[in-house]
Amino acid sequence: MMFNNKGSGLAKLSKKSGSGFAQVKLGSTMKTSFFLLNSIVLVVILLVVWAAYSAVDEITHAEGRVVPSSKMQIVQNMEGGIVQSINVKQGDLVEKDDIVINLVSAQFTSDYASRNQQALSLMAKRARLEAEVYDKALVFTPEFTKMAPSSVANELSEYKNRAMRLRADLSVLESTYKNASDELEIIKKMVDRGLEPKLELIRTQSRVDDAKNKTESMRRQFKSDASSELSKTVIELNPLKETLPAFADKVNRTFVRAPLKGVVNRIMVNTVGGVIRPGEPVVEIVPFDDVLVVEAQIRPQDIGFVRVGQEANVKISAYDYSIFGSLQGTITQISADAISKEERGQTVYYYLARVETSTSAIKSLEKNLPIIPGMQAQVDITTGNKSVLTYLLKPLVAVKDNAFRER
Repeated sequence: MMFNNKGSGLAKLSKKSGSGFAQVKLGSTMKTSFFLLNSIVLVVILLVVWAAYSAVDEITHAEGRVVPSSKMQIVQNMEGGIVQSINVKQGDLVEKDDIVINLVSAQFTSDYASRNQQALSLMAKRARLEAEVYDKALVFTPEFTKMAPSSVANELSEYKNRAMRLRADLSVLESTYKNASDELEIIKKMVDRGLEPKLELIRTQSRVDDAKNKTESMRRQFKSDASSELSKTVIELNPLKETLPAFADKVNRTFVRAPLKGVVNRIMVNTVGGVIRPGEPVVEIVPFDDVLVVEAQIRPQDIGFVRVGQEANVKISAYDYSIFGSLQGTITQISADAISKEERGQTVYYYLARVETSTSAIKSLEKNLPIIPGMQAQVDITTGNKSVLTYLLKPLVAVKDNAFRER
């Protein structure tokens, strides 16, 4: 019996121990559940707070197209002529003053070269005559010598030859003057001694004066002749210089140049050897400026939120946005009324907005990728912002506003 009592005690003790363990386990489970519940509630609260205070941009999407920032440029040639070469093709990017078409210019070039050479020759002659008139050295600049080497050589040679002839003639007269002066000194002494009559002194003095006058007269005549020839040269040179720019312009017009930086849109002349009439259009160029303009088509349901001055993100369709990025721009103009167009047999209305970008090319690691008029683009306009919570609750608000109102 005592054994049985002990066994019964052990059984009771075992039951009590098992019950306590279960209670401990239950308490631990409740604590874990309570912790998880609190954590979930806390996370939900944090998410709600974050959603309430975190803002996201409201974006209006629109299709767009790159357009020229100024009017299309029509290049004409005022003189006309025969096409010698066509240096560009449609779609080429040209810089200002690039030669796009060459015309045959033999006649104009010949006329200009002849008149220019004549003018250079007269300018060299004028410099030589001025040196003779004003008793200065004849010096030509290296630039002028390079332009007219033969004229410079001829005038330098003429200058030296005339100077040598003048010196030779003056040398004869100066020798005569010296001899007459020496004779005069002798005659004076003889007259003083009474060995020669005074009449001889007068005659000798006359020869001295005559030799001196001839020397001075020769110098004056040399300068007078040079001055007279200089006047004739200037009279001949001035009208020639006035007409030279016109001839140079005619020669220059045989090179049809791009009036500005842009893209060749159309070439009206496609045949080498073809004839261009005076004033006939030859090339059409789309301006390519530092400012890029994109025309975006805003849907009527979105126009109420679009304003001038809003920022826009321009994604050029030709370049992958995920690789090359986009351009930042600003809305500068919005059409006053909707514009209609036919699309797939239906009339579609839109508002036209002009977006100007800060740059005209997309930056790449290797080079700048050009953007030319006609390229398609997607324009994302930032019209405002709202909280994430407002965005998430929008469907619920819409359901609430429309619930139980249908007929």
